[in-house]
Amino acid sequence: MAVNPISSKKGFIKTVEAIIASLMLVTFIAFVIPTNFESSTQDQLGVLSKLQLEEGFRTCVINDNTTCVQTYIESKLPTDYLNKYRFMITTDNQAVPTDLPKTKVISENIFIATDKISIKSKIVRLYYWQTS
Repeated sequence: MAVNPISSKKGFIKTVEAIIASLMLVTFIAFVIPTNFESSTQDQLGVLSKLQLEEGFRTCVINDNTTCVQTYIESKLPTDYLNKYRFMITTDNQAVPTDLPKTKVISENIFIATDKISIKSKIVRLYYWQTS
């Protein structure tokens, strides 16, 4: 039984179309995905990891006492960063401050919960940067 040359050409063309479409899709995805995002714990100062076990700091966070939290953060933050940081206490894991500078910003976050009875929890996020 002989193969019809017309249907063979149609199959070949469909295969070439599929390959071209796949290449276009891969190229599109490669250019759309942001490439300037850096995730590194190497630059972090570890301020919140030092504070997370201090009971006084935990109490300040659970009670939303921002002045107290600020005092604790500034006691652990190097002097280079004292006027170059923001922090927030939130329950929303998507929240981000809107007033961050357009430079390399390093962030740290911790989750703090109270005992099992009251189940009150907060997220503390610390953002800091250096200007050149």
